[in-house]
Amino acid sequence: MSLSTKVYLLIAGALILAVLIGTYHQFSSYQNLARREKEKFCDEGIKEFRELVEFHKSIAGSISSYIAKDPEVKQLLKKGDREGLLRHLRPLYDQLREEKLIREMVIFKLPATVYLNVRNPKERPRDASARRKDVLQTGKTCTNTKSILICINYVGIRSTSPVMEGENVLAVASVGIDMGDFLKRYNQLRGVNAGLAIKDDILRRSLVDKSYKRYMKERVLVNGFVYEVTDRSQINLMDFRPWAHMSDVEAGDATVTVCSTPILDINAEEIGYFFVYKNLSPLIAKVAGESFRQTLLFYGPAIILLFGTALIFFHGISSRVEHIRTVIEKIRNREFDGLPLPESVKGSDELSDIERSVITLGKDIRQYIQHLSKEVELFSIKAYMDSLTGVYNRRALEETAGDIIFKHQALKKPLSVMMIDFDNFKYVNDSYGHQVGDFVLREGADLISKTLRESDIVFRYGGEEFFVILPGTPLKGALKAGENLRRKIESHAFIIGDFEIRLTVSIGITEVNDGDRKLSDVINRADRALYLAKKTGKNRVYSEDQDI
Repeated sequence: MSLSTKVYLLIAGALILAVLIGTYHQFSSYQNLARREKEKFCDEGIKEFRELVEFHKSIAGSISSYIAKDPEVKQLLKKGDREGLLRHLRPLYDQLREEKLIREMVIFKLPATVYLNVRNPKERPRDASARRKDVLQTGKTCTNTKSILICINYVGIRSTSPVMEGENVLAVASVGIDMGDFLKRYNQLRGVNAGLAIKDDILRRSLVDKSYKRYMKERVLVNGFVYEVTDRSQINLMDFRPWAHMSDVEAGDATVTVCSTPILDINAEEIGYFFVYKNLSPLIAKVAGESFRQTLLFYGPAIILLFGTALIFFHGISSRVEHIRTVIEKIRNREFDGLPLPESVKGSDELSDIERSVITLGKDIRQYIQHLSKEVELFSIKAYMDSLTGVYNRRALEETAGDIIFKHQALKKPLSVMMIDFDNFKYVNDSYGHQVGDFVLREGADLISKTLRESDIVFRYGGEEFFVILPGTPLKGALKAGENLRRKIESHAFIIGDFEIRLTVSIGITEVNDGDRKLSDVINRADRALYLAKKTGKNRVYSEDQDI
């Protein structure tokens, strides 16, 4: 048997062994990867649901508290001027409803009698004690409540605040956010399909007949649950069991991963489930493919070493084989500068050809690694940049902003943030088209970056909202910078073709303090300040501590 035959047999055996080991390893890796990706999807989806619920509770709480503390509201209640109260509250309700921040605004007389429904002022006074336990609790304890509740008309997030006159409760202000609107906002923010599964018996018990029929027009009843989903074509509700924390549901040719979490009302009663769903198969396949490539790279050097060992045993030319192995080790350790020239290898036999080929391959690998490194660096930069505006994107904010903020916090250095929103931007898109809107956003982002310092970091938070980190800047300096930016944009003309567009911005500002434990603490405070800047007339710079 010739040396070539022996080498071929050894290589064939090594390849078979490598394929068997690799196949087993790949199968195990795929199972583990699939499980980890599903668990990650579930954990992130449920976490973001809870955070968004708390954020909306905070919004509802801020609004109900604002109404409850309004001196004009107290005065009108004492006078019993229901029409005056409606005129006073209606503009605020219309503005908040237009921005889809709330659905209802109701003033209750004690214990829980509807006095004024701002959304439907023709509604007659009625006793809501049976369904509005939150109003009863607020009236008794004189404290704010925030909960998910099914009342007479819909499922929603509600906040109630007592309207106090000294130690007496004049009324209770209630603000509600529709869970349907919440579901759409969750889908817009995270880009993942989501849904609600509310128990039908609780809905029938809680909603009046007219509201139940209206509620069911856009929803579907399956197995005792009323479902509302962002994309019904992507999930088979007949096979879905919402009480299972994580499950796989067949949807046509795809398998959809569904993750659920219970929804509890003010009495800690389980009224249904929130769930997210997505076809994770493409992502898992992609990760598995990368894992397979890594497996091949891992076992490749082992096969080459087996080949070198075969040459040692079969031909007794250990020195030349050792030389080849040295070259391979240099390639594997990326010691490319130590590789000899292919022309320096003498001889015309198979081993000489192999040695020259390995050296050439090493140099090719070096060029490939250099090229790949540049590509990886380029794609890494692009992954953190917003393609429309050229500033950092939401992903960059979530992955880097926390480290920047809390590093300054640890070093006791001041740092402030801005939440910037272009006022009435929807008017630009509706009047001039989205291409003009995109142009305005690009130029607006460029104007923000040029007006602020080079050390300030600008992120596109979403839509026409921008988030800015101002390192080394206390609140006073941030307010001054914000006012300068506001004036700059107010005086700027956005010119495209024959159009000249002028816009203003509202800016919410906050300074990082020792009590901040999460990035969301800072973002939420800046967002509340932005909301108040919008509410108090727009084209303003506002902070919870000081305003311009």
